[in-house]
Amino acid sequence: MPVATITLGWPDEQPAQSDRLPIDAIIHDETYHDYLAADIDRLYAEKENLPENKHFVSINNKQTLAQVFTDIRYTRRDNEAMSATLLDALRHQGFLP
Repeated sequence: MPVATITLGWPDEQPAQSDRLPIDAIIHDETYHDYLAADIDRLYAEKENLPENKHFVSINNKQTLAQVFTDIRYTRRDNEAMSATLLDALRHQGFLP
């Protein structure tokens, strides 16, 4: 069961790097923590202000980019289902009791 993808190689062209969240938005030190609303606002601020992302938020009828990702793209229900599937696979393969 794939849990991550890694792309290797060199492109024929030099495309612009996609906009990304700052490193402190994705690195967790040993445990995951929930973010406060102020943290989310701070971490998404640069992405929120890009014209293409403002348009993306608008066409999805949301107020923030974070809402597009949590309400539409990667819902809690979908994440919990993926986690359950992964845990079942790990149990089936003997990695978990």
